[in-house]
Amino acid sequence: MNKKIPKILELYEDYLKSAIKLSNQIMFTLEDTKPWESKLGGCPYLEDIEQYPKGTDGGPMMFLAQINLAGMPPLPEFPH
Repeated sequence: MNKKIPKILELYEDYLKSAIKLSNQIMFTLEDTKPWESKLGGCPYLEDIEQYPKGTDGGPMMFLAQINLAGMPPLPEFPH
């Protein structure tokens, strides 16, 4: 990242640059998915329902997202 730090933040420039992390934006469309495809919400792809994660109360955790990295272009420093 070669952007100029605003003058008011110059005192913290080294710290800010050390805290930079890689990220990606996820875009999605509303459509039917196969169990193993990437998705937001819905049902996760599990071989056995007993694998479903449970919270501290013993109940099932909320499913947020599943990302199939095999369906994505390779990204530096990300799993394949």
